[in-house]
Amino acid sequence: MAARAGGRRQVRIRADGHQQGTRPRAGRGVPLLTAFVDTSAFFALLDRTDQFHETAKRHLAKYADSEDDLVTHSYVIVETVALAQRRLGPEAAREFLQELAPVVTTVWVDEPTHQAGVAALLAALPTHVSFVDYISFEVMREQGISVVFGFDDDFVAAGFTTTK
Repeated sequence: MAARAGGRRQVRIRADGHQQGTRPRAGRGVPLLTAFVDTSAFFALLDRTDQFHETAKRHLAKYADSEDDLVTHSYVIVETVALAQRRLGPEAAREFLQELAPVVTTVWVDEPTHQAGVAALLAALPTHVSFVDYISFEVMREQGISVVFGFDDDFVAAGFTTTK
């Protein structure tokens, strides 16, 4: 299976769901870096007219050629599918679910993480930061992730580093 990064470059996916051509893990099997993938990165990869499309393709290619891990969470998957379906159509949703989503590790949001996100959002209201972003902040802290593959400045405001 191949994941299209914006339609041109393809990332080969093995039957076990991992990227082909990645080097074996160095040392004790610990990745060099784990980056969180935000909806903004997925959408930029899907939408060839997105202002960050080319940048997202370059970042995906960089991650595909490295020992780095990409992680997202289940709410980002839901948000990306809904956004792709609504703005780009059913084929974009299909491409995301079949080609891009399998490239990353998905953390399934449990009740404590959900409740922590609810509490953070309620404490911040009124805010423009989305509920999904608050869940992302919680997941990143829980997983010890400080780098975001994404283009949403709310992550920088929350103390994370983006790949812009």
